[in-house]
Amino acid sequence: MKKTLLAVALAASALSGQALAWTNGSTGGSFELGGTFIAEALPTQVWEAELGQSPVLDADFNNKDTTVIIPVMADIPVLGMRVADTGGLIQPVTGSTNNPEIKYSGGYDVAALSNGVGSVMLDVIDAGSNTKIGTLEAKLTTAALGSQKNNTATTAAVRSIFADNAGNPRVFKNGVSSTAGGAIQTPSEVKALITKMFPDALTNFNDQSGTEASVAQAQNFNISTATHSGAYASGIESGSDITISLDTPLSADTKWKASFPIIISYL
Repeated sequence: MKKTLLAVALAASALSGQALAWTNGSTGGSFELGGTFIAEALPTQVWEAELGQSPVLDADFNNKDTTVIIPVMADIPVLGMRVADTGGLIQPVTGSTNNPEIKYSGGYDVAALSNGVGSVMLDVIDAGSNTKIGTLEAKLTTAALGSQKNNTATTAAVRSIFADNAGNPRVFKNGVSSTAGGAIQTPSEVKALITKMFPDALTNFNDQSGTEASVAQAQNFNISTATHSGAYASGIESGSDITISLDTPLSADTKWKASFPIIISYL
């Protein structure tokens, strides 16, 4: 948040309307500074987000093994986003910051996704000693849905979204594939993933009675000559595996944890 210092008031100075003066035999005093900080108004936030609940992933292991494979028996939601307004429409104005940028830790490489799926590598920590005991690898699936209707158009378009690095702001940049070919392609497939990860993430989505496109496209939700709507989800799908590679074999039952920081900014 930018802050602006409006004024500095110097005690016993011309700024307060008093003349500067020399004091015979002065023993000192207090030199004071003051003013007012004015906080800039934040842009209206048009998105809301939800993090999934941490799952309990217990697994049996052989104390001679250094690899533990945990089958994912149920979908694990990670992050969901939806338009905050119940009408589901985003109408940009000058200075809008309607493009969420999502930064996943764990080396999630959006340039290497296939059908929205990519690997995440996280440190595995002994929950008791808080020391690293291994590395976790999981497959994270990401998908985003967008509708856009130009102000002069009679119909809207509904698309799966990818986010390239072309220089313009892109909605969900770094949270979906950076190439069209690496993203989930059709809106129906995107809706299926979003719904199973965050069932109410599409509640406020407005398709604007648009036609569904067959391929993914990049979008900028700051374009003021159009109205927009969108939704997003990521998660670890059931049927995949979580693989933990231990630094050394474990000799006893061990509670473990893995942190997966996610940062969302708005451009």
